[in-house]
Amino acid sequence: MGILPPTLHHVGLVIRDLDAISAGYAELLGLDTWNVTDLGELTTGARVRGAHTQVTGRLGVGVAPWGDSFWLIEPGKGRSTYKDFQATNGHGIHHLGFAVEAAELQPTVDAFDRLGASVAQSYEVTGVGSVTEIDTRALLGGYYIQLVTPSGPDAFVVPEGRAVDLSRSYARPDGLGPLPVPRGIQHFGVVVRDMVERVDAHGNVFGISDWVVQNWRTEPGSLESPTFEGRPVDHEYFAAASPLDGPLGFEVVQPTLGPSDYKENFLNLVGQGIHHMNLVGLDDHAHWLRLRDWLQSAGVSVCMSGDLMGGAAEFYYIDTRKRLGGVVVECFGMDPNADLTQMKQRGPYYRISKEPAPA
Repeated sequence: MGILPPTLHHVGLVIRDLDAISAGYAELLGLDTWNVTDLGELTTGARVRGAHTQVTGRLGVGVAPWGDSFWLIEPGKGRSTYKDFQATNGHGIHHLGFAVEAAELQPTVDAFDRLGASVAQSYEVTGVGSVTEIDTRALLGGYYIQLVTPSGPDAFVVPEGRAVDLSRSYARPDGLGPLPVPRGIQHFGVVVRDMVERVDAHGNVFGISDWVVQNWRTEPGSLESPTFEGRPVDHEYFAAASPLDGPLGFEVVQPTLGPSDYKENFLNLVGQGIHHMNLVGLDDHAHWLRLRDWLQSAGVSVCMSGDLMGGAAEFYYIDTRKRLGGVVVECFGMDPNADLTQMKQRGPYYRISKEPAPA
């Protein structure tokens, strides 16, 4: 069992321009309708690292067609973890949010405290409940956990502010877009300096007991024809992935040898954190080519790619950082004609399991 409930309440991003980034989510991911509120009017009793403060700025809440909720936070004046994150990261996924009932809030905070992660920020949302942010950056790798606690029996829902409809703010080519997301967020890709330590921490927090570990490298049967910023590359990374059928997925990545988007454009610039969301499912290679042409017209390029397992699968990291607020989107597809029973592929580098060994 982990500390948190298995269901994600929302993905919280700190961004610089709410209007521009919400427009990106509308065009690329189909989040056309946003609820925009003023954080200064919405919140009271704010404390950051033990000191009284006032959380200001704008909050935009949008729900994706597949059901996940996104909070876009444009910080205003005054001290907050959002301002700190903006200063150090610019933009990106600041936190993952989870709904915790009032009776479970203090036990949850205490459980994090035992792991060395304490409360960094808290405030009340008028008429709704409370927000408690745990500083899990060192524990999990560069991002916070936010606990939203309703004040009554109803779910925690941000009050209605200004409704913004962006459905007419873009024009997609016929038959293309938004990006196809068949199963929601398959995993969050967390780039870290020590994969083994951060996997253990993710297991403790999220209750994930099994991980498949791979030492991906440029060689046949592993990582084939990899590219970085449009050029062939020879690189490696050490990664652990949680089960694909879990309610909340993670891939914890430690870039090792050679240049990669993980290292050059993320770890070396802003440090550890959530680098990407695995979202997009590809039907086949022709499907990818159609998407690629549209993405290029929308100002979105491929920052890293490769084939896996003898060409049975392909992946593309599309650089949506400017359009979606500091987060990359991963597109992944299997070759529908691949014979998986005959395919020569290497197994996992090893597995991590906390389940008891059979007698």
